[in-house]
Amino acid sequence: MSDFKKLLAEDIDAVFLDDDIFAEEHTINGQKMKAVISNDTLKESGGHWEGGVRQSFGTQIYTTSKKLYVKAGDFGKKPKIGNPIQVDGADLTIQNFDEQQGLYVITIDRRRQ
Repeated sequence: MSDFKKLLAEDIDAVFLDDDIFAEEHTINGQKMKAVISNDTLKESGGHWEGGVRQSFGTQIYTTSKKLYVKAGDFGKKPKIGNPIQVDGADLTIQNFDEQQGLYVITIDRRRQ
């Protein structure tokens, strides 16, 4: 491993996933691990287009999405887009996934009416 990669791996544990600085302990799929969870972003979808006409029958759908940053070694197997994930007791769906320098960056969301 190059010196740079070694230093980067040390920074992930010593800074980014340090529970005194950024990370907090979360229960993810039944396992406790340190993770950073970004703030919610709320999106509203108020209908759809059908036959060139907007169809909206009072069925607003709200999507709350977050980014979950967790050490790849702690999380385990690479997550798959579309699969369910449970974070601190909340049932969510994996919308996107990226691996960056030993961290999994997982976009998770919950839809509700």
